[in-house]
Amino acid sequence: MPDHPALFQQFLVLGVDKTDLLTPRPPSDLFCLLPKTLHQFPSHSPPSPASQFAFPNGLTVKRIKIRNSFSQLNEIIFHNQKKIES
Repeated sequence: MPDHPALFQQFLVLGVDKTDLLTPRPPSDLFCLLPKTLHQFPSHSPPSPASQFAFPNGLTVKRIKIRNSFSQLNEIIFHNQKKIES
C-alpha cells in the first residue's frame, strides 16, 4: 500500500461552551465570551492556541428572547438572504 498524505493534520471546532452561555449575566443584550476548543482531531494532539488566534477579541454574543414566532431568530438567520436573492 502506498502512503498517502493526510488531507489535514489537525481539525478544530471553536466556539463558546454551552455552560458559559447559561451562566447568569447582567441584563444586557450584548456580552463577550472567550472562545474554547469544543472538538479536536486528532484528540491526542496538544491543546491549540487557535481559538485566541481566530477570535482575538473574544466572541460577542447577542441575547435574544425566543418567542412563538421566532421573529428575532429568523431575522438573524436569514439576514443576508435578501441580499443574495436581489
